[in-house]
This record gives sequence, C-alpha cells and structure tokens, in this order.
Amino acid sequence: MFISPPARTCGYGTIWRVLAWVPAALWVFIAALAYGADEKLTEPGWLGSGAACAGLSFFLHQLLSREQVSIHQEGIAHSGLFGAREIPWAEVKETRYQQITAAQAAGAHFGLIGMLVAAAASRKGGGAKSSQNLQVVGQDGGKINLSNLHQGHKEVMQTILARVNERLLPEKRALLRQGGEVEFGKLKLSLQGVTWKDKAPVPFAELEFAGIGGSNFRLKAKGKWLDLVSVGVRSIPNVFVALDLITEMRENRVLAPGESSMLQVVP
Repeated sequence: MFISPPARTCGYGTIWRVLAWVPAALWVFIAALAYGADEKLTEPGWLGSGAACAGLSFFLHQLLSREQVSIHQEGIAHSGLFGAREIPWAEVKETRYQQITAAQAAGAHFGLIGMLVAAAASRKGGGAKSSQNLQVVGQDGGKINLSNLHQGHKEVMQTILARVNERLLPEKRALLRQGGEVEFGKLKLSLQGVTWKDKAPVPFAELEFAGIGGSNFRLKAKGKWLDLVSVGVRSIPNVFVALDLITEMRENRVLAPGESSMLQVVP
C-alpha cells in the first residue's frame, strides 16, 4: 500500500453522478403520467419496477462516486466500488493510449460522407479530441484505466506518461543504439530502420511522417502515396516512447524533455 498522500486525484465529474439517477427519474415521470390516467401505482408491477429503477440508480451513483485514480510518489492507484489496485512506477510494463477526434466522432454519424470525413480526420494529427483513454499495465498484468470522463484527466495522463516514459525511453534508447531490436507490439525498431510485422525495414531517413493522425498510428515513407502503417494507436504499446525514438533516429539527436511527442498529443 502506498504511504505517500496522493499528489493528484481524479474521478468522475458531478454530471455523471447526477445522470446515474436518470432511471429513477424516468420511472417517476412515467408513474406520474400513469397516475394521471388513473393507474394504480400500488400494483406489484409498478412497485417492483420502481424498486428496480431506484436500486439501479443508487448502484450507478455509488459506482461513479467511488471511482478514483490517484498519482502517488510511489506509483499510480485506482480505487472503486469493487476494490483497489496499485502499480508502482518501476513495475509499469506498458501504457496503451487511444483517442478519437471530434471530427471523426461527428463524421461517423453521417453515412458515406461521414466515412470520408472520418478518413480525412484520421490523417491529421491535430483537432479537438472527442475521447481519450489511457491504460496502464503492470508487470503482473494488472491494469488501471483513465479516460476523458474523469475530471482533470489530461493533467493526470501527462503525469503518468512522463513518469513512465522517463524510465522506459533511456532503456529502449540504450538497447537500440547498442544494435539491439526494440519491440512495440508488431512495430520493431533497429539500427536498420522501422519494421512492421515481417516486412523489410524502412530506413529512418526515408520516413516522411511518423506520428498519430486522428485515431491511428501512422508511418509514411518519402515519395509514397499510401501509408506504410496506419493502425489504431492503441495497438502500439508505449506509443510515445516509439515515436520519440523514431524522431531521435531520424534527426540523430536526443530529444529534450520538453520535446516529447506526448506533449503534442496530450497537451
């Protein structure tokens, strides 16, 4: 159990805890209409449905009220209705980041035109985020999840990524510069370049773009129309470490702390 007090804490916002009472409020509204139509609200069906809606709302309120992610000096902690979990910084195996831009979310609701809008949005790195999710995975497989539904999620995401990446980046950099192969899921980095799955490596100098566009992790070679890689960003573990290493190898230098790709995506 972590001894230090939490440096930063976030939980679900008030609006979500209020929305938890929607089932009960909906039952009251329907019951009021039925009462006006001379329905007998003392019938077992009405009483049972009322108790069920009230119970569901109470459960949801407790679930959302107790959900909390906190940052400690020792690591990251999660507490909720069904228990607690702690992952020390030194035992974080990987992070998995996921995002959907507002343009993609809107485009997904408008058929073929929406698909074209979403596809165009996925090729752009900027744009307002409709949703952001970060999963922290420990060495034992334990997971802690954080999303934009949590108040102050951006600051907490930045803190988590900064603490985890400041340990992982030097480790991966040393292995890479010593001639080793660094793996990020199906993405592999070596002195020969970037390898995706079993394809031939692409030299770092031949990359035109490497980054997150919309909800995808993208790699594009110079002179090529199609992307070499375009997959959901969540499929690349420690994606910001991978992007920082690719940038360092392309530019033959070590990035300063304020130049991390994470700061551009989770501003």
